[in-house]
Amino acid sequence: MASAIEILNIIRNQFPQADPNHEDYDTGIDGCDAVDFIDEIMPLIIEVLDRPAPKVAVVLEGGLVQSIVSNRPGEVDATFMVVDYDTKHVDDDSDLFEVQQGDGTFAKAFARSEQVCQSGINLDSLLADLSNREG
Repeated sequence: MASAIEILNIIRNQFPQADPNHEDYDTGIDGCDAVDFIDEIMPLIIEVLDRPAPKVAVVLEGGLVQSIVSNRPGEVDATFMVVDYDTKHVDDDSDLFEVQQGDGTFAKAFARSEQVCQSGINLDSLLADLSNREG
């Protein structure tokens, strides 16, 4: 299954004339080639547009983020970071970061990036249960 990003990259590769960052930008696109290409790629585009968004869950244990999981991790186009301002458990200050706040001040925090992994949880079922309970 192709993702939206993969489809856009296919289009960009097929027609570099439409990419402002390419040397052939704005040199013109043959209309017949474009129509044929759109005819070929349209089923992929419809498949992506009709597919529901991936579901993502942040898994915690003891108040600590253990993992971030998804039913379709390859389609989650985001960078996730864990920022923990509770630094009492950090033994070495070199593990801390100065995190700039919205008001321009800085606060010490432990931080790490987190990859999205394939979920072992049935996220569809969990979401249905949550929706029923929350009304």
